[in-house]
Amino acid sequence: MRRTLPRIIICIVVSATLLMLSGAGGGGEAIETPFFIVNQDGLVVTEAPSDRHEISVFIFPPLREINWESPSALLRSVHWNFRRNLFRRDHYLIGHLAVGLSSPLLEGPVITGMTSADSKERTVLVMDEMVGLSILGAPMRGTMETSDELLRMINVHHEREMLGILTFGVTEAGMRRVITFLEIFNREDSYGHRPSDHYGGAFWPRYYREGSGCSAFAAAILDVAGVLPADTTDWIVRRNIDIELAGGIINRGRKIPNYRIMRRSAWHSGQGEPNVDFVKVSLYDPEKMYKWIDNYIGVDNDTIRHFSGYGIKGIYFDRSASPVDTTAPIFMERPEPNLFIDHFMKDLPGGQ
Repeated sequence: MRRTLPRIIICIVVSATLLMLSGAGGGGEAIETPFFIVNQDGLVVTEAPSDRHEISVFIFPPLREINWESPSALLRSVHWNFRRNLFRRDHYLIGHLAVGLSSPLLEGPVITGMTSADSKERTVLVMDEMVGLSILGAPMRGTMETSDELLRMINVHHEREMLGILTFGVTEAGMRRVITFLEIFNREDSYGHRPSDHYGGAFWPRYYREGSGCSAFAAAILDVAGVLPADTTDWIVRRNIDIELAGGIINRGRKIPNYRIMRRSAWHSGQGEPNVDFVKVSLYDPEKMYKWIDNYIGVDNDTIRHFSGYGIKGIYFDRSASPVDTTAPIFMERPEPNLFIDHFMKDLPGGQ
């Protein structure tokens, strides 16, 4: 039986060719996988063969790399991107990820993602409440993105030649786990809580009742399917935020002016008491994922293929023969406390 994922994804079309996106032009041999074809006409999303299960991660890098070297360097790089994008439509300030699924278990190829429900909420946190570096982990209202909007953004970034794609061939068991994950993540529990209604950088969506950021959402889907690459430490930014630079609900409503962040040339060392002296954040960085693709330039074998051209670069991984542990839990308990999550859980119906 084929599945429809309620409220998450709109099935696009159930024909052999679903959508043609205008491309930037160019020549050369077409780039082809079971999920999409890239040629001089653009990006074509296709119906997968009946025996193929595919997950594609679409990477939209920021206009310029975000500098995580220090709090001051981070703030300067974000300000630079903000100024350059001030009058530019259809952009993501620090990058973004979307996920495509193609499987005979579904009614047709689908694309979804995780985002904040209201951009004004982030503005209020930064400008009015002045939460400082708490913006990296602060919970906000979230929503699942529609296929139509994401396809439009894929088109935009394709034309700008700023689009990366990671496609994985997965097992049927892996795809079934992904479908179960998405159904539960987007379902109200007995208390009326729906994880997908919450967005933030501190969340890991495989932990019970937590929401997700856009990048963690994509990584979690690969993880659930058993295909998250082993060498993805380069995707992750791990930092310790000094509590003196963290405002908002985790610090008694304290306001942090930007000049305090600009004076900090280093992150907290991690010495002291976690969640008292500092708070940990771990974030998947779209720019780092985009650059990671270059590690596979020239690779072309039975299970991995690097491709580039027509404003797109990416990798195809065939993991369709790799076993997945179907007994492993899809959701689990958070192993250690986190100040952002602790405050979030306190306000949830039903508590922790």
